[in-house]
Amino acid sequence: MEDELFEQVKPGLSGHYKKSEDVSVAVDSLKPLLEKAIARVPEDQRRCVPIALKATAGLRLLGAEKSELILAGVRKLFKDGPFFLPDQDAVSLMGGSDEALFGWMTVNFLLDNLGSQRKQTAAIIDMGGGSTQVVFEPGSTAMSTGPSGSATKLRYNGRTFQLYEHSHLGYGLMEARKKIEKAGGCDKDFSACHTVAKGILKKDAECATKPCSFNGIWQPPLAKFSGEVYAFSYYYDRMEDKLPEDGKITVGKLKEAAVGDCPKAADMECKDLAYLYSVVSTGYDLPDDTTLHVNKKIKGIETAWTLGAILTQLDS
Repeated sequence: MEDELFEQVKPGLSGHYKKSEDVSVAVDSLKPLLEKAIARVPEDQRRCVPIALKATAGLRLLGAEKSELILAGVRKLFKDGPFFLPDQDAVSLMGGSDEALFGWMTVNFLLDNLGSQRKQTAAIIDMGGGSTQVVFEPGSTAMSTGPSGSATKLRYNGRTFQLYEHSHLGYGLMEARKKIEKAGGCDKDFSACHTVAKGILKKDAECATKPCSFNGIWQPPLAKFSGEVYAFSYYYDRMEDKLPEDGKITVGKLKEAAVGDCPKAADMECKDLAYLYSVVSTGYDLPDDTTLHVNKKIKGIETAWTLGAILTQLDS
């Protein structure tokens, strides 16, 4: 990976959709990104450059009918543009599993863990707006305790990785805010916000096969994982001004930051920090002395699922 142009606009596609006539507004929100790409690629090469869009949890939460209206509009925008649109599936709704695995691939590719020489891979916990993902390589013994079909095999660069992955739809930060408000909300007190945040995780939900993370979902114990744990997306966005230069912070320090900030923070920021701590400590059962690598970039490249999606396409 020699170079990248990483740009984003907020809100995403789903954030512009309130009623059917907003499809054009959602599609038009991509035009600034398209213009950036056009400026970056020489004119005589544009027809050889494939273009794709993989929509994530925000669009999944809109439902099939509404999301397809937007995707159809995006296909037309891309087809009328200067780049090469490989096929209809190049613009599609990505499943939570793919989003999780692509994020894991991005981080481990940038850490040089996916080469021919066998290395300990890193775990990833990715906090989006609509969903939150966890992916790691727990080992065959840990995976054998789970339900049938719980292991995901990922093949890349001639190697096969046996992974645990799960995307918790509805537990991204923006959706968590709604759940917290519905559960009664909380003021600028960490203890109160932490209690409500833990409650929406449904840690005590019926769990057919133990151990479980939250909402009744089986998961091998992340606390016993011997590799590094990388946290990104909203983990970075909400912790940016509290992180050391190397991005390493313990779970306990995340709690300390929340406790210290809540009395003076904006109301939503206190809820967000309490929720992030609740997910890693209660949801994933990580002890306070666990080190998290909270990074926006690795070797100058964004820690986002997009690179993983490109790598998969190239490898195939």
